Amino acid sequence: MTTGDGTSGSSITTTGKHGIAIFAQSIGGGGGLVRTMTTDQTFDPSKIIVNPQGRVGDVHGLTLTFGGQNGISGQGGEVRVTTSGPVTTSGLDAHGILAQSIGGGGGMAVGGRVTLPPGGTGGAGGASGNGGPVIIQLQTNTTITTNGNGAYGVLAQSIGGGGGVAGDLSAVGSYQSGTANAVKANGGDGGAVSITASNAFVRTFGSYAPAIFAQSIGGGGGLIGYDVPAAGATGIIARGTAGGSGTGGGVTVSLTGSRVQTFGVGSAGIFAQSAGTSSGPIRISIDRLSEVDGGTPDPKNPNLRETAAIRLLGGTANQITNAGGIESIGGLAISADTPRSNTSVTNTGSIKGDIVLGGGTGSVVDNRPGGVIDAPTTIDLSGGVLRNAGTLHVGGAGVIGRTALTGDLVQGTTGRLVVDTNHATGTADQLSVQGSVRLGGTVEVHPVVVANRAVTVLTATDGVMVDAGLSSNRMHLFRFDLRQAGGALQVQPVAEFSAAASALGNNQRQVAGHLQELWNGGARLDAAFTALAGIGNGARYGQVLHSLSGQTVGAIAAFPLWQGSCPAP
Repeated sequence: MTTGDGTSGSSITTTGKHGIAIFAQSIGGGGGLVRTMTTDQTFDPSKIIVNPQGRVGDVHGLTLTFGGQNGISGQGGEVRVTTSGPVTTSGLDAHGILAQSIGGGGGMAVGGRVTLPPGGTGGAGGASGNGGPVIIQLQTNTTITTNGNGAYGVLAQSIGGGGGVAGDLSAVGSYQSGTANAVKANGGDGGAVSITASNAFVRTFGSYAPAIFAQSIGGGGGLIGYDVPAAGATGIIARGTAGGSGTGGGVTVSLTGSRVQTFGVGSAGIFAQSAGTSSGPIRISIDRLSEVDGGTPDPKNPNLRETAAIRLLGGTANQITNAGGIESIGGLAISADTPRSNTSVTNTGSIKGDIVLGGGTGSVVDNRPGGVIDAPTTIDLSGGVLRNAGTLHVGGAGVIGRTALTGDLVQGTTGRLVVDTNHATGTADQLSVQGSVRLGGTVEVHPVVVANRAVTVLTATDGVMVDAGLSSNRMHLFRFDLRQAGGALQVQPVAEFSAAASALGNNQRQVAGHLQELWNGGARLDAAFTALAGIGNGARYGQVLHSLSGQTVGAIAAFPLWQGSCPAP
């Protein structure tokens, strides 16, 4: 299916609830599309005023048995969608593209709220069938925009053993791992799911609306929203396998010159999952001209994992390769729950936000030369390792904070650990490592206030090893000495007022000596010392010393210069 001839795409626009712009299916073993029209008030013209664009949520319940049964079998075939033009939807649960290949029965059920009895309607179904490959190509000039709640930009599934998508995805109370309560458990493997975007845009503005959702499931399952009224549970969104026999296939999302953005509550930029009795690899690739942005936190569910720019579930030996930008409004850049294996992140671009790679052991973040990681509070690698050959901002760039790293840190010769410090208060960015540290390269200090006081910028439970070549940055009048003490690293400013004035005149040298005396004596002239830290060259330093010539030490301390800063000439 294509929106055009591959070079000049058509325009597709829908305005109603459940108004999916592009819907492509291949179902083996029976199924397809079920829509309950009674719950959509936009079918009644008199209700459009109170329910514009079908944005009022579904209110009527329905009982649903999902997935094949009684020996049904059949294979899902290949599904391919290619776009090269604008696709826009406005209604609730109105996805831009929905593409499915399902073996063993199932498909898509829309309208109403799925209600389940206690214990669910799952269990063994006795059906079988593999899902086929699902391939989505977003070509140049593709712009996918959805505006409604629960309206995914691109939703792609390959499911073996039956299942698919059902329920109101805009009504979210909690998330459930696995779909055993709602989908029959059958046999079958999920196929490969591939989404590529080249000079394309995918944007969602509604709540609970991931921009890209890519899923390969074995053993039956998919994406189901349901309620269990008898238990008082509503808005359960279940994702994953129903528990039958089958392997989840590989999932690939590749961006070239493209932007993927979510602006709504509880919306991930890219969500990718592979699940079953075993799972395939998840591969996310972002080139230098591409960017992925996650949405805003859900005030009802402060768990930020669903608003990550990149959200992974399951998979084996997952890889995220970023040369562009990864960022989330909610503060979580990458989140992965991969209980069967590890996730590796290779970064030569920018990652702004926390990183949480849960499950398994030994996840790796490889921040290579040119790469920048700005993680304000958390880098959780489940005991893995962060290799830093690029730039690592601690506590968030430009503010003083604490970043907790669960895993080891190895910083190479090209690595920069950037910290903001306040030597007057004794506070500073601090990297708190639950693991070991081997530190080479540079510690780059950005002092907010300069005083003769050391601050701690790094601690490690398993010790700190400092390479012989470790260095720190310096200013014209200050250097920053690094002091290791057991499992901690401190930064101590050292003033060089006298040394910097050695080639100047006698009066200027005397003033510099007075300044050095004040510093060495521990004088609390924080504003003065901070202002001097702003002097960038010898000429300007000479001017300042000349203006102070002949003053007493007390007069120097009170000199009007310290009321402001020392601007560059």
